[in-house]
Amino acid sequence: MKALDTSELLLARGIENSLQYCLYSNAIFLAERLFALRKCEETAYLLATACIRHNKVQRASAVLAGYQSPENRYLAAWCFFEQNKLREAEESLRWNEKEEEIPGKAAGHYLLGLVYQRSNRKNKAVDQFKKSLEKDPTMWMAYVALCDLGSCPDPDVYFSKDESTVLSMQEQASEDAGVQQSSATTSQGGLSCLIAPMETTTCYSERQRPPQIVGRTTQEEEYVTPYHTPKRLSSPFSRSSRIASMSNPPLQTNNALPKSGDFRTPSPEAKKSNVLPPSVRRNNKPLSTPHEPMGSLRKLGRLSFSSRSSDRVEQQVVSATEKSTHDNFSVMKLLRTLGKAQLMLSLFYCDAAIQALESLPPAQYQTGYVLSMVGRAYYEMLDYNSALQAFEQCQHLDFTYTDGLEYFSSIMWHLRMETELSFLSQYLLSVDRNSSAAWCAMGNLFSLQKDPETAIRCLKRAVLLAPRLSYAHSLIGHEYILKEDYDTAMACFRTALAINEREYHAWYGLGQVFHKQEKYKLADYHYRCAIKINPRSSLLYYHLANVCDACKSYNDALEAYDKAIELNAKNYVARFERARLYAKIHRHKDATEELIELSNLVPKEPAVHYLLGKLAKQSGDRKLAMQYFMFALDLDPKSRLYKHCLENIDSPDDAEDL
Repeated sequence: MKALDTSELLLARGIENSLQYCLYSNAIFLAERLFALRKCEETAYLLATACIRHNKVQRASAVLAGYQSPENRYLAAWCFFEQNKLREAEESLRWNEKEEEIPGKAAGHYLLGLVYQRSNRKNKAVDQFKKSLEKDPTMWMAYVALCDLGSCPDPDVYFSKDESTVLSMQEQASEDAGVQQSSATTSQGGLSCLIAPMETTTCYSERQRPPQIVGRTTQEEEYVTPYHTPKRLSSPFSRSSRIASMSNPPLQTNNALPKSGDFRTPSPEAKKSNVLPPSVRRNNKPLSTPHEPMGSLRKLGRLSFSSRSSDRVEQQVVSATEKSTHDNFSVMKLLRTLGKAQLMLSLFYCDAAIQALESLPPAQYQTGYVLSMVGRAYYEMLDYNSALQAFEQCQHLDFTYTDGLEYFSSIMWHLRMETELSFLSQYLLSVDRNSSAAWCAMGNLFSLQKDPETAIRCLKRAVLLAPRLSYAHSLIGHEYILKEDYDTAMACFRTALAINEREYHAWYGLGQVFHKQEKYKLADYHYRCAIKINPRSSLLYYHLANVCDACKSYNDALEAYDKAIELNAKNYVARFERARLYAKIHRHKDATEELIELSNLVPKEPAVHYLLGKLAKQSGDRKLAMQYFMFALDLDPKSRLYKHCLENIDSPDDAEDL
């Protein structure tokens, strides 16, 4: 093999320094010069790497055309995947049928799993994600992908290996990759070494900032020490004392008794009528995230290692091991705990997810990733106050963290926090205008201001930046429902389902469209599909009960109302509707008992007193009926319905009025 001459060595060193210090334009310029001098696997890899770092993915894939080393094939596959050329990406990874030949080892299996997932080959995707985790348990995103696909991976299985075993697996994979690269280079008459080993340095893309290192506290010495959520820290998004103090606000009502299905997306603390339930509209998660190139893009110095550099790396590993042992900190135990939380959250067992997260050491709990998971879990439980607190703490600890903050803005939408939501949306845009969460926040703001046209434009900007963010597609669909453009709304929901078939908000949205169109059988089917994905949602059962009621399937409706109340005893809307249904099927005693109990829980809800008055009137107790009607009118003096009932207290009632 031909040795490097002085000119080539100078260029190689310059490329190394440029990439190390994030001077990507300079790295591309020098890599072009070196590639022109000597076209081989290594120089193609260097030029492609520089292009990828500078977000020139299409050019990188063109540079890699025709080169067959494992690392170049992986890099080419990654470029094709980023360009949504799934067939080319698969061909680059699976150039033969031997699994061991997939380049990139664990990363290659993960990338192939993403290709299968995006091309709707779920079973193959699950297999590849599992193989990725088996080869390297630190491939966390493969575990997340399995959870998102509903595969229910067992964290005790995938994160049970000893840390030294995992480290040996990673080192063996690196050595195998080095041998493959050396063999490919030798066979093509290229170079076996270009650049001396780099110093231990991590480079970040120009859009990234290096993570903040949080010092380990002494509390971490006992890993199992539970972490209790601290008192909320002040942040730019702190709520007013009025909202903060409202843990269980009383229901309110419109002038007329609400009918089942006659609602949009009410909120428990914000809408004029809390007889209308908080909607499922704003409860989903973004599934797609941008994928960075090769988890460990081959460091330039890995083309050859000197004995001196190997000793240095070995010493660093030993030092890290000693420190880990001294602190009694286990990475695999950490991954098992996070894995359990991720699994429970994907199955919507939110209490268990929160319990697992709170068992983390404080230094791990107080990070953006974990706190956003906590906020999401509370959000799915409809505990908006606790969810808001978690997201506020997340922002306080890391004001640049934006992942998952579309839920933060949706919480503010539910709580009618228009001022805070306006500030949040402007703030997120100032942090990163290319953040989908920022544009979701802006869309939620305009939706709250009853401007669906502008809300849709903002949400479409979000899906332009993150095309596979199924939650944003669902939000767009709900805005079209407000405009009564049902065909477009259904198209948006179906797009969300094409991206993620477990997007239960899209199933709910389709059910809502069919419900409004009085196609009750279709609405029933889609609500049940949503419940199959999220069987822990009280609201989904509530909407299913409404459809069954409309179909006059009263037994099914009562069963669904019972389940909704069982899942959330504070779902007073479901309790009211169940009482109304009791009255409709002439179970007046059950209806009266339910309403009396409800009147004690929400004494300022006029609809409850109104229905009690109707029942008293039907039972012949005119005096009691008048008393209840007067209570209702006192709470809502503008209601013509309540005035009419008082004025016609002696007139017979139609049972259908219930």
